[in-house]
Amino acid sequence: MLFGTATSASYALSGLVDWPVFAALVVGGAFGPLAGGPVSKMLASRAAIARRAFALMVLVTAAYVAFRSLA
Repeated sequence: MLFGTATSASYALSGLVDWPVFAALVVGGAFGPLAGGPVSKMLASRAAIARRAFALMVLVTAAYVAFRSLA
């Protein structure tokens, strides 16, 4: 934790932090669990749909990474 804090402070003081991205990550980290709770309860009875949705997200991400590496 101390190393991470020191590194983060060093990057911030050096001007190497993209503050809009940082803010988006903080907001997502704060509100993501609030939205995820009800969604997970809804999908608990639909485990097959949840697995397929996750698999689709993994495949789309893999395709995007492959496309970006070739372009």
